[in-house]
Amino acid sequence: AGVDGAFILPVGNWGDVAGMGFGGFGRFEYAFMKELTTTFRIGYLFHLDKNSLSTKELPIMVGSKYFFLGDYEKGGLYGALELGLTRLTAKVSFMGATAESSEFKFGMTVGAGYEIANIDMRLQLYGPDLGHFTDFMGLLATVGYSFNF
Repeated sequence: AGVDGAFILPVGNWGDVAGMGFGGFGRFEYAFMKELTTTFRIGYLFHLDKNSLSTKELPIMVGSKYFFLGDYEKGGLYGALELGLTRLTAKVSFMGATAESSEFKFGMTVGAGYEIANIDMRLQLYGPDLGHFTDFMGLLATVGYSFNF
């Protein structure tokens, strides 16, 4: 189990309408083998306003981490893939009027990370809406602390 602080930089078309984002994740991991774990993360990400538009996400992801160098107990370099639902919310303000819309989309993260002691650092490609992946993706960086129970 652990917690992660998050920074997201929207790229492409998403970067034209959404500012950089911040937030965090709570996570749970279970090791099947020393090299392979299953992951569950739930988070909250909010973006700075850009062009009178504010966006936020609530990602709920299930995935796995595979350690290429090292293992779950000692740490090291790993690859990670997660799939799940993301609740996307957008709010636009124009001339004193405000409109807000929220919906669930199927999303994913894919990337690599490094664990050392109780610190977990990860850089991922984040797609909160796979149906519009090329228009709606960002670079997600997380730094977290793992609690050893």
